[in-house]
Amino acid sequence: METMLKKAEFAVDDEVKEIGKSVESVVKNIAGTISNYDPLFSNVLVPCGSFYENLKVEQPDEFDYMVCLNQLSKTGVCMAQENPDQPVPDPGYLQVKLIDEETAVKWRKYISEKKILRSEALLERFNELVKRAYNEVTLPKMLSRKILKNVELRKIPVTFHLVWNGTNYKRLDISVDLTLCIKFYGWPEDSDFHLRFQRSGDHPGYSMVSDVKKKGYHLVASSICQSGKISPCWRVSFSVAEGILLRKIRENSPRDTDHGRVIKVLKMIRKENEQELILVEDGGGSVSYRLTWAFHSYVIKTMFFQEWADFPSDNFWTNDKLLERVRGILRRIRNSVREKNIRSFWMSEYKLFNFRARKANQQGMEKCESKLDKIIEGLSDLSITRKVPRVKEEKSLALSDVFALLFKAEI
Repeated sequence: METMLKKAEFAVDDEVKEIGKSVESVVKNIAGTISNYDPLFSNVLVPCGSFYENLKVEQPDEFDYMVCLNQLSKTGVCMAQENPDQPVPDPGYLQVKLIDEETAVKWRKYISEKKILRSEALLERFNELVKRAYNEVTLPKMLSRKILKNVELRKIPVTFHLVWNGTNYKRLDISVDLTLCIKFYGWPEDSDFHLRFQRSGDHPGYSMVSDVKKKGYHLVASSICQSGKISPCWRVSFSVAEGILLRKIRENSPRDTDHGRVIKVLKMIRKENEQELILVEDGGGSVSYRLTWAFHSYVIKTMFFQEWADFPSDNFWTNDKLLERVRGILRRIRNSVREKNIRSFWMSEYKLFNFRARKANQQGMEKCESKLDKIIEGLSDLSITRKVPRVKEEKSLALSDVFALLFKAEI
């Protein structure tokens, strides 16, 4: 376990800070250039993901940003509604309808006759704009463009690649995900996470979560539905809320606790075992998702929040309880696969992996469950013999105190 922690954590030294600042500079330039190319895509950048949550493991090679469309994020312009085209009803996969007439005229290229915003058309245009901007913006020193597969539209984000050639990190391949989204104020009516806190009585995290709700949520443009097949929709995202909540949990905890390390250890376990944790669909035998839905980063974070909701006291998250929390979260993941029930922390009817829609292969599920059992059993023989020094966290990773920015941002 100690070896795993040492491997997971990297020092936030001057070069790592410079990588963050340089990537941020490129992303800002691309976002601004996109707005100049097409004013409809005027946007606000919201940093998210593991680098900005201080949960990145091994090296600073992945960055995530949400690109919020200004015009569509104004109150009274759009309305989220149930998506009748989805094979299985799910409050996490929606349609967006334009309800402001003036805005609908401006966006007529991207809406249907019923004024439903076409996510696939927006993503195609967004991909074109990112490609053009990527090839035209000036890159900071130490960064260069990747020659092959440098910009690509994936299932949800547009991803581009950069290469960092520094002192400690030489020819580091950096991927940057840009997720197109719309900001919604308020909170989804289908959200029922508060029931967890009622079960726990006077939960110390209740006020934290109440504050997070005030920041709203996002709908991200997606080219696939919950079945994993091509079927454009808008997917509910709580990424900003989760980032703020993680920060609040850690800032309000004593120094002898470390919630973040639990997530880092789980990420390392996943990396070492991900090829044996793949869920396969019936009918063709193809892999449903290369990063393994049963142990995807988002599933890890979701199960972490569930564990925290049930074990809120800081006494459960001290260094000597780290292994216990890791095993607890692994059991939750294992049980979710067994019960075919991987659901969102925020909305219990929002299925992170829809077994019914994806037709997950039973034999593959059993194999995945068996592997998780072996991982849990293997961890049971380990123990933390001494405290591993905590890598000092720096708030100035790239956007000076990014989460303070998120609290103030309108979008």
